[in-house]
Amino acid sequence: EFLGKKKTAVQSCVISVHNRNAFSWGDSNALAAFVDSNNTDILKFAKEVSGTVNGLGYAAMNKNVQMAAGIMEALRLAGVKYSEDKVTPYTSFRNGEELDSIQYPLQTMNVLSGDYDDLGILVASCLESIGVGTGFLPMEDDFVVLVNLKIKPENAASHFADTNALIIDDQTAWFGLSMKAFEKGFSASRRAAAAVIKKANTAAEGTYEFVNVEDAWTTYAAAAFEGNGSVFETAAKSSVEKAVKAAIQDYINSDMEKVVARARASGDANKIGMALARSGRYAEARSAFAQSNSISAMHNLANIYMIERNYSAAAAQYKKILAKAPGNKSAARGLSKAEYFAL
Repeated sequence: EFLGKKKTAVQSCVISVHNRNAFSWGDSNALAAFVDSNNTDILKFAKEVSGTVNGLGYAAMNKNVQMAAGIMEALRLAGVKYSEDKVTPYTSFRNGEELDSIQYPLQTMNVLSGDYDDLGILVASCLESIGVGTGFLPMEDDFVVLVNLKIKPENAASHFADTNALIIDDQTAWFGLSMKAFEKGFSASRRAAAAVIKKANTAAEGTYEFVNVEDAWTTYAAAAFEGNGSVFETAAKSSVEKAVKAAIQDYINSDMEKVVARARASGDANKIGMALARSGRYAEARSAFAQSNSISAMHNLANIYMIERNYSAAAAQYKKILAKAPGNKSAARGLSKAEYFAL
């Protein structure tokens, strides 16, 4: 107001609006905004893969290792492949100041191709949609997706042969998947990422930019991208099963066999049984657990019986535990469950 009269001032302002795929590498955490775990098409695909993996029978093996193998192999078999972005290639724009162009995960599924970062965002989106935590390492010539093993840091050596090839923080351990090796499949991708992580972990001045997707979401919420009518055709279930089984067997051969050897060297029957169970060798695991009278070993033996659907044997084992430790709530729950399924 001026001298009792209302006045209005108008000032022009120019606002620059970038394309929705535009991205600046000034803060790599912002890349989490492209990771979409709630898209209907991604959820449908990932849940189908999850169901296939759960039916393979490796109940004692780390579930997130299996899910990562399933997602990687299913995407590869569906025809998704690496294709360098000719306009804004990842390896050139990663450390540049110019705006990069990033594909949303559904876009990568629709065109069946993407640069290293595009492939990584798609893999992370699929895993996050089925409850598997992810992160990523944007490297100079690679984009490494990190998979949260959801285990205690001190237990990392019970799942992998070389813990230097993992990223271990205060809460959990992470293994990597190289998008540079995406088309070679899960096993090759895991090995390539392990080499990258190990080099960073053992370098005299090793540093890497680790982005935890779920932490980054608190600042950069996921941006939704709806479908444009394209249809993503999944590979035949039998083909996915075959590929995932091969990937899991490679993991057993390369890592779990060494874990089993370390467990045997320790002479701890419970550790030996756990390592064998995680390798899918349930008969041997049963024999190992039976050599120990500890509550943990007895409980693990009951769990093996449950996995094998031998519910009467499981119930008998839970009763033995309760006879030795009457207040064991876990055994009481297990007995109730075993008796229910035995009906």
